[in-house]
Amino acid sequence: MCVLKTSRHTHRERDKERETPTRTDMRTTPVLREAAEPPTSYFSFLWNSPHTITYILVGFAFLIYFVFFRSHDDPAQNARLGLAAVCLAFMLYCALHVRSVEKAMVRPHPVFWRLTLSCGVLYLLALVFFMFQTLGDARRYLSLIYPDLNQPLAEKEYASDCRVYTPEKESKFQNVMDTIHDEFVLAHIIGHFFKALLWRDWKLAWVLSLFFEITEVTFQHMMENFLECWWDHLVLDVLVCNFAGMYMGMKFVEYFEMREYNWVGEKVHLDKYEWDILSSAKRFTYVFIIAFVTNCAELYGFFLKYILWVPPKNPMNTIRLVIWMGIGVPALREFYQYITDKKTKRIGVNSWIGTGLFFAETIIIIKFGMYGGDATLFNNPMPPNILYPWLAVLVLLACWFILYFRSGPKSDILVWVLRSMVTVIVALQIFIFVSGCPDLEFGKEWFDGLFSSPLPPATAATAAV
Repeated sequence: MCVLKTSRHTHRERDKERETPTRTDMRTTPVLREAAEPPTSYFSFLWNSPHTITYILVGFAFLIYFVFFRSHDDPAQNARLGLAAVCLAFMLYCALHVRSVEKAMVRPHPVFWRLTLSCGVLYLLALVFFMFQTLGDARRYLSLIYPDLNQPLAEKEYASDCRVYTPEKESKFQNVMDTIHDEFVLAHIIGHFFKALLWRDWKLAWVLSLFFEITEVTFQHMMENFLECWWDHLVLDVLVCNFAGMYMGMKFVEYFEMREYNWVGEKVHLDKYEWDILSSAKRFTYVFIIAFVTNCAELYGFFLKYILWVPPKNPMNTIRLVIWMGIGVPALREFYQYITDKKTKRIGVNSWIGTGLFFAETIIIIKFGMYGGDATLFNNPMPPNILYPWLAVLVLLACWFILYFRSGPKSDILVWVLRSMVTVIVALQIFIFVSGCPDLEFGKEWFDGLFSSPLPPATAATAAV
C-alpha cells in the first residue's frame, strides 16, 4: 500500500510539474507568448489548424491555371512565371513543413515566420548564384525580371547647395523642401521603426542612428549619394526621420509589453530586451557584432544598388529590405535568447541564414566593386581625415575593451583612464563628422597637411625638370 501511494503521489507531482512552467521556461518564452488557457473561438480554431491539404489544393489550382489557361508566346514572360512558380512552390513547402522557427516566434502565426525564412533562403541562393557571374551578366539577369534595369544610374547630389535660406529661388527654403520630398525620408522612418522593433532599446537605437550617419560620412568618397549637408544628417535624418521611426517603434513595443493583446483568441504580448552590454566581455562582443552586421546590412543596400544599377524606386530594394527585416526579427530574438539563457546551446536557423546573407552580400560587393570593370566603388582612397581617426578609434576601443573587462577591482586611476578613452573616442567620431561633411570640413585642410609628406628638394627638382 505504501508503494502504491508513493507511486500515485509521484504521478501527481509529475503532472503538476508539466502544467507549471519553470523559471527557465518563463525566461525563454517566445517573443509573442501564448496564454495558458487554450483558444475557444471558431475563428481561432481555423487560424491555428494546419490546413495542409487546403494549401496544397490551392497551390495546384494556381499551377493548373497558369500552365493551361494562359498564352505561351512570350519566352521572357514564361521564364519569369516559371521562376516565380519555383519560388512559390519552395515557399509553400517551407510554410507547411519547416518547424524550427516556432521555437522563437509563434505570432501572428507560425506560417508567417516560415514564409519569411523561405524568402531568406531563396535570397541566399540567388546571392550564391550571382557570386559566379560577371558584373555584366548579373545586370542582364536582373533586367530579365525588370526590363527597365541594366541602365547606368544618375546619382543624386544632396550637397551641391547646402544653404538653408535661398531667397532667389521659388521657395525661400527650396533646398530643405527638395530634401524633405526625397524618397529616402520615408525609408528612414520605416527603417528605424523596424530597428526599434529589432533592438527594443532606446540607447542602442540612438547609437545605431548616429553611427550610420558617421558611416555615410566615412564612405562618401566611394559614393556621391552619401554627400549630404550637415543639417540633412543631423536635423532631418537623426532628429526628425530617425527619431519619428524609433518613437513609433518603441511605443509599439511598450504597448504590447504592458498589456496582453487578444490576437485571434489568444492572449499574447511582446518581451522587452535587456542587453546589459557591459555585464561581461562575451555579452559586449556579441552585441557589438550584431550592431556591426545591422549597420552593414543597411550600408550594403546602397552599395548593391550602385553596383548592379538598381534605381532607388525599383521594387528590388524594397523586397531586399523586407527579407532582411523578416529574417532579422526572429534572428535577433534567437541570438538574444542564446546570449541570455545559459541552457540555450545553439543559435537558431534564422541567425544562420542572416549570417549567410551578410557574408554573401559582402563577397558580391567586394568582387563586383573591385573586379567588375566599370564599377568604381573601391577606386578612390579614403581621405586621411577619415582614415587615421578611425584607426585611432579602433586602437582605443581595443585598449578600452581589455582594460574594462580585466579581472580584479578597478582603481580610481583606471576608471579615469577608461572614461578618458571613451571621451577621446567620442571626440574622434565628432571630428570625423565635422571634417567629412562637405559644407563644414572643419580641420580637414589642417589634417591633410599634417599627414601629407612633402617631397624632398632633390625629388621636387627632378619632378620639375
